[in-house]
Amino acid sequence: MTRTLIFAAALAALATPAMAAGSMTGNALIKECSRGSDYCYGYVLGVADSQKPCGLAQAANKGTITGRQLRAVVEGYLYRNPQKWHLSGHVLVLEAFVEAWPCLKQVNS
Repeated sequence: MTRTLIFAAALAALATPAMAAGSMTGNALIKECSRGSDYCYGYVLGVADSQKPCGLAQAANKGTITGRQLRAVVEGYLYRNPQKWHLSGHVLVLEAFVEAWPCLKQVNS
C-alpha cells in the first residue's frame, strides 16, 4: 500500500498545470483515463487506498481486486455518467466504487 501511495504522489507531482491549479474534475479525469495515462491509474489507486468505502474493503477481503480492475470500474462509471463530469474526481471515483461494490450488511451472530 505504501508503494501505491508513493506512486500516486509521484504522478501527482507530474500533473499538468490545469490539474495543479485546482482539484481534479471528472472532465480532467476522463481525459487522462481515456488516453491511458499513468496519472489516471495513480489517481484511482490513491483514492482507493485513502478512501476505501466499506463495499470495496469487503470485496477486497474476499479476493484480489487489481488496480487494473479498479481503473476499469472508474472508467466505465465515467463513460456512463457524463452529466457528472463537472464534479470532483475523487467523488466520482468513490461513486464508481460504491456502485460496483455496495456495502454488504454485516450480520452479527
